[in-house]
Amino acid sequence: MSTGDDLRSQIFALSASERADLVRLLLLSLEGESFDDEVQQAWVVESERRSDAYRQGESQSRDWREAIHEMQEELKRRRPT
Repeated sequence: MSTGDDLRSQIFALSASERADLVRLLLLSLEGESFDDEVQQAWVVESERRSDAYRQGESQSRDWREAIHEMQEELKRRRPT
């Protein structure tokens, strides 16, 4: 087994929250600049607000593929012909 295969096995053995944290750290490493704590805190507040709104029935969820498709169609409509 290669090192990459070993690493993948170790990653998938992590819990979902540990994998999510790893993904966040990897994405931040691609940014090139240090991640602003203020921005991070703002996203935490916003995600909690959205989660609360969903739980209270003030917003609805939908399949991400459907949302992406709708955004793509809207962008096509906005393009000048």
